[in-house]
Amino acid sequence: MKKTKKWLIWIVITVVIIGGIFAYSKSKKPVTTYTTAEAVKGTLLRTVSATGTLNPNQQIDMSFKTTGTLKSITVDVGDQITKGQKLATIDTGTLLSQLKVSQAQLLVQQSNLINMTKHKSASTVEQRDAQRAAVQQAQASVSVVQDQLKEVDLLAPFDGLVIKRNANPGETVVLNLNSPILTVIQKDDLLIESNIPESDIAKVSIGQSVNVTLDALTAADVFKASVFEIDPASTEIQGVVYYRIKLKFDNLDPRFKAGMSANLDIATAQKDNVISVPSRAIKTDGDKKYVDVLQVVDNTTKRAYVQTGLEGDDGMVEITSGLKGGEKVVTFVVTK
Repeated sequence: MKKTKKWLIWIVITVVIIGGIFAYSKSKKPVTTYTTAEAVKGTLLRTVSATGTLNPNQQIDMSFKTTGTLKSITVDVGDQITKGQKLATIDTGTLLSQLKVSQAQLLVQQSNLINMTKHKSASTVEQRDAQRAAVQQAQASVSVVQDQLKEVDLLAPFDGLVIKRNANPGETVVLNLNSPILTVIQKDDLLIESNIPESDIAKVSIGQSVNVTLDALTAADVFKASVFEIDPASTEIQGVVYYRIKLKFDNLDPRFKAGMSANLDIATAQKDNVISVPSRAIKTDGDKKYVDVLQVVDNTTKRAYVQTGLEGDDGMVEITSGLKGGEKVVTFVVTK
């Protein structure tokens, strides 16, 4: 009997405790915590980030226009060159003897034409016309050899730098555009080439300002450039469509070298003195947009209908009306 009473007492106590907890939980008000961001006033940027490579504005592969033995080559990789400087020469070989033969043949043909003209009765009109053609052909042969003799020297096309050398004296060289003797670049005229995906190319236009950093230098070394050329035709790279653009530096740095990797931030849009908030703070009500503004005094929110403008970097969106700046807009809500 005593054991039964003890069990009943414990049951009653348990029921009372559970009932109390339930009653307390029912009476307790939920607590809402708001994560906010300030509606800031300032400059809003929209940029396109990309990578690129420093390349010379002009690069020329130099080859001889005739076959011959390389007599001399006066420059090597890394050497600076000046416009008109003799860089390499091939042995004239048989060209001089070919010129003498061609000139002699020309004299013979000219002499024959003179005799035929003086003694017209000994030849027909057709024969004289054929002889004139023979003279022209002989003259052309002389011109070909003379042109070849003019090409025995490779002359620097501009002030620049030698970046490749593919032959040595004594070697036989032939006309082959795929295997040049020398490759030269304009040293102080570097530009940046970059491939922009089609999803971003519509935002990029001629004249836009670009911040450039180079992998070879520090992140603190930021250089200014601008877009000056956009290819009208696309290029497909690993199944993705890109458009090539070219950029010019505002000022060249002596540390720049062809082939360096560049990181680009292209300013595609900018607005100054505007109010902006994170995009996650903006909600929709039908065709209207609004933000919840936190009332700090009582920890409640007030809806403010807004109109938006430029979508900038880091998820920030311009607010053209509805906020004055400085408000705390709700970005995340937790209720416990």
